[in-house]
This record gives sequence, C-alpha cells and structure tokens, in this order.
Amino acid sequence: MMTWLRLSLLLALAFVAGCGGSNETSAAGDGQSAQEVLSRLRPIEAAQVTAVARGSFDNAPPDVGSPLELRFEGPLRNNGVDKLPSLDWKVTFTGFNNHFSSRVVSTGTDVFVRLGGVDFALGEAAVARMVDQARQAQTGGRTGLAAIGVEPLKAVRNLQERGSGQVAGVKVTRYSGTVDREELFNQLERLFRGLPDPGGAPSVITPKQRAQLESMFSAPRFELDVAADHTVRRILVLDRFRTLVANRKAAGGITGGTLSYEVTYAPVRSTPQIVPPPKPEPLSDFLAALQQELVK
Repeated sequence: MMTWLRLSLLLALAFVAGCGGSNETSAAGDGQSAQEVLSRLRPIEAAQVTAVARGSFDNAPPDVGSPLELRFEGPLRNNGVDKLPSLDWKVTFTGFNNHFSSRVVSTGTDVFVRLGGVDFALGEAAVARMVDQARQAQTGGRTGLAAIGVEPLKAVRNLQERGSGQVAGVKVTRYSGTVDREELFNQLERLFRGLPDPGGAPSVITPKQRAQLESMFSAPRFELDVAADHTVRRILVLDRFRTLVANRKAAGGITGGTLSYEVTYAPVRSTPQIVPPPKPEPLSDFLAALQQELVK
C-alpha cells in the first residue's frame, strides 16, 4: 500500500512542480512545430496552482466509494536552479467514505508535510543534495526537478496543436498527445532515488509492478496549454484502466475505471511569500504518524 501511496503523491507533485524547461521565450503558436514549442518551455515565475487527481471506479464496493479525489491548492514560486520551487499547498483527499486534509510547504531550502496537525521536515541536508544535483546539471540548461532527471513533459509523445483557448484569463495554445509509460516510470524511480528513504519505504518500481501497471493501463491521453510567454498554464492527463482478473477479489470487485490528473496555473498579483511552519518534527516520524491516520 505504501508503494502506491508514495507513487501517486510523487507523480502528482512531479507534474505540478516539474514543468521546467530552457529559458527560451519564443511565443507558442508562432509557426513552430509542437515539439519545438515543447522543447522551449520555460518555468513559470509564480502562480496560484490548482491540481486535482481523480479516480472513478467500476463496481466499487461501498467501503471504497467513487470517485476518489486528491487535490492540491496554493501558491508556487520558482527559485531557479539554486533552490527547489517555493510553495504552500493545502492538500485534501476524499475517498473510502472519508475526508483527509494536509499541507505541503517548500521554502526552497526545506520541505514540510503536515499530518494529523503535526508538521514534518524533509530536512535541509536532503534538500541540499537535490540542489547540488541541480547545480551540476546547470550547464545542461535544466532547472528544478528536471536537473535530477524528472521531466514529465519529456514523456509526452505524438504532440499535435489543437487550437487556442484561455486558462484563468490567459490566452493559450492547446496541444494534445500521449504519455510514454516506461519513460514516466523511469523518471519516478530517479525521483525516488533522490529522496530519503524513511522507515524502509520502497524506492523503486519493481519489474513485476511495471508489468502489472503496463497491462492495466493504456497509453494515457495528454493535453497541454501554453501561453505566449512559453509557460505551461494547464496540464491534463486522462486514462482508462482495467483490474487484472487475478487481482479483482483483492480489489473488492473493482473491474476498472478512469484516472485523471489536471493542474492549472493562474496568474498572481504579487510574489507569494512562503513561511515555514514552526517546530517541525523529523521525517523519520512521518510514516508512524501516517499509519495512525490511515487506521482511523
């Protein structure tokens, strides 16, 4: 269970905060190919982020319910290659006939997660190791999570322009494509290896798990909205899945369903000020607190 919980949370965070690119500023939709636009994306300086991961299940038992929803909301500020992005997000989860809320804060030099009213710190040493990897990759023009090999947009295939629209009042050019599952799994493993491993939590996706995931999911559909300043303003990933026959009993009879992930970046009037929580606990205590929350 911890493997899939950790995988889901990191996948969501990677898509929200990992949309880095070079510092090119050519306008989207100015005669470039879709792949050229993708290669020249640049990080957004600051935004109000709303990200929603949702799962709807076929034949879900009453104790699971449908849909399940994980939501992130709050400000984001890009700090360049020398720091992680700063953010202060409220996190809510609805499902299993329950409601759960938390908070994730990054100051650029440390990361904090709230659980059960207690804040836990990833630790400046662990964050500094990630930043050092980012500095080493700076000559390659990569920033943020891209510097440690986490570039979700690099897993996009068959990208095509699909017209124009607006996101939170900002004009955008829309693109669609598919997601290379194998490349995405590889990136998530690189992210796992760049994080501390509290309490022996799994840090890899095993070959067996890869095979199961590939047999369960088709190639996800992908939409990307890009503003004239070449910043990402919206991402949508949508996929159907089927539960393997051998696993349906353990899944409570769920035969399949739909998974979606959408994130939007709205303009902000001023630079967000991120304040760290006071007196956080060490990350080593996080898993124990998480287990207590899950059994409530």
